[in-house]
Amino acid sequence: MELDLWTSFQNLNLGADQSPMKISTEAQKNREANHRLSLIVQGLNPARQPPADIKNTLPKAWKLDGRITSRSNDDGTVQFFFRAEHQLLTVLEKGPWSFREWMLVVDRWTRRHSPDYLQTITFWVKVLHIPDDSRDERTIREVGSGLGIIGEVFIQQPFGDHEGEVWIRVKMNAYERLTFVRYVDFEAHEAPILVRFSYDKLRKLCLRCGALTHYVDECDHPMHEPVFPNSPDPENEMQQGGVNSSLLASEGLNHAAHNDQLEQQDDLMGENVSSNINMDLSGNLIATRSNDDFIALRPPEDVPLNDQQPITIPDVGNTSVASVRGLKRKAKIGLFEEETSTNQHKTQPTNNDEEKGEVATPKPPADP
Repeated sequence: MELDLWTSFQNLNLGADQSPMKISTEAQKNREANHRLSLIVQGLNPARQPPADIKNTLPKAWKLDGRITSRSNDDGTVQFFFRAEHQLLTVLEKGPWSFREWMLVVDRWTRRHSPDYLQTITFWVKVLHIPDDSRDERTIREVGSGLGIIGEVFIQQPFGDHEGEVWIRVKMNAYERLTFVRYVDFEAHEAPILVRFSYDKLRKLCLRCGALTHYVDECDHPMHEPVFPNSPDPENEMQQGGVNSSLLASEGLNHAAHNDQLEQQDDLMGENVSSNINMDLSGNLIATRSNDDFIALRPPEDVPLNDQQPITIPDVGNTSVASVRGLKRKAKIGLFEEETSTNQHKTQPTNNDEEKGEVATPKPPADP
């Protein structure tokens, strides 16, 4: 009792009336130098992404184990300290990243005073059903403007037996609901066209509202069927890879029963970190995958449903979409070939620059 009394005295505000103490300029410069080459990482679903596990696992996924240091912060974030800036830039270029199948927010410590610090996530988004005569950069930027801030735009025109592709790099609010479809009036006297957005490297999300922060059975967002004049037939829309409320309702009912299995799977995923989701953007994609693929409705193919099967750290390679830093970012931009897939357990050989964390040089698309 007496010990508790004396301990409580430590909480007295004696000294609060004094003028604030100022840290010296030298001390501030020293802190800036020590933290300049560091990244802050935060899980979008903290209950399923323990900071301690993030701290221990990410360096391995980044192929920088033993070459970077880290610490867990009091606010639930994890801070990683790099020796060279090219290592830090490589991690940012290969994002977005996920841990235990939930997305991560990664930001530089030097941006800590920005209004959107630790609030954004950047995706490459495939835009489907754009009319051929509307595949110009200005139109595509307007179509994608509702998703967030548009960066690079990639337009691949049809060639041979391959259909064309449209990709945009979008910086968006990580805590807002994702948009997967949008009706667009391309011409004043024509019916609106349903445009779809497919997110590369997207992992788990709420199938009811599109949030990246919770399961569908934890969602309180009302479910409704959007109504639009001349909208496609629902059954036909589903055959096209679309989504409607009946599917979401079924998903919600089945998710509760399947949730236990997912939780067990999460326990096995303590070291499952990835920046890839089998979204190969090489020439093979066009020939093997329909434009109507809807990634959000299917669980990642590289995640085994058998909870008895061990899960290992996937070999994380380059981004599946070209890093186009240093190039003229116009309508025609080359794509990287994805070096690895997360459903492979053996790694592919990489060059020395990749092992050192170098930013890879963009490669133009192969000739058809």
